[in-house]
Amino acid sequence: MGLSREYKISLKVDRFAGGDDACRSTISRFWRRLSGELEDQGIGASSEIAVERPEKQRELHFLDTGDHALVRRSGLVYRLRRRLADGEPWTATLKFRHGDRLLTAAEGFAPKEGGAAKVEEDVKVEPTAAGLSFRSLFSRSADVEVGVRPKLATVADALGHYRRLKTKRLPKGQTPLHVVNDLHVVEHVFEGGRLAFRDNVKAKDCAIILWWRQGAPTEPIAGEFSFRLQADEEAGELSPRAARDAWTALSVIASNVYADPAGKTKTALVYD
Repeated sequence: MGLSREYKISLKVDRFAGGDDACRSTISRFWRRLSGELEDQGIGASSEIAVERPEKQRELHFLDTGDHALVRRSGLVYRLRRRLADGEPWTATLKFRHGDRLLTAAEGFAPKEGGAAKVEEDVKVEPTAAGLSFRSLFSRSADVEVGVRPKLATVADALGHYRRLKTKRLPKGQTPLHVVNDLHVVEHVFEGGRLAFRDNVKAKDCAIILWWRQGAPTEPIAGEFSFRLQADEEAGELSPRAARDAWTALSVIASNVYADPAGKTKTALVYD
């Protein structure tokens, strides 16, 4: 089984403020500048990223108890998301995240009806007194389609779609759920970028992700640049040269004027 790893860098969201035209222009400038910086380090980058329309436009919010007991006691995050289209069903994602890969995989929960959970690695940048540091977080997540108008008033309603949950750490089933910090988000994902590393390794899922509060389309509240690598299915790892290129790319991106290595993750913003 190949390793799936996603590299993530927060962005300075104020640079992407304005209406659709201003935002698209900024994304184009960012990608052109970043491409040049990467190519200076021997890393190939595609000439453009899709800006005329986001590949994915979605609305989302998170549910938790009034005192955020799901995340505080159980380490669980519960997100609802759907495409911005009338009549589209909502997908619920239950996620557990930790720095220990074995502990993350051991959580064991999965959808009750079909489907499976997945374990992925996220790599993030953190500024330190000695310079940039890189940190891995592993997440176990499972998606369940919950319908067009899901009734998820309590913990039992939301978690009833999953099996093998560790119930001792969970709030009582009748505990009411609320939208975390009353934050309803509109998410746009701009895709199409490609990075080329040595040994014919490519990052095909470069994306710029921007969040807005619903009803406030000119002032983004979160931004992120990410790219994903899939290791060789047989070897289960990247070649040494490709792995080094990936770290070099992450360093270059973190140093870009549009990047904000000290910025909050999207989940941290929600639970601020």
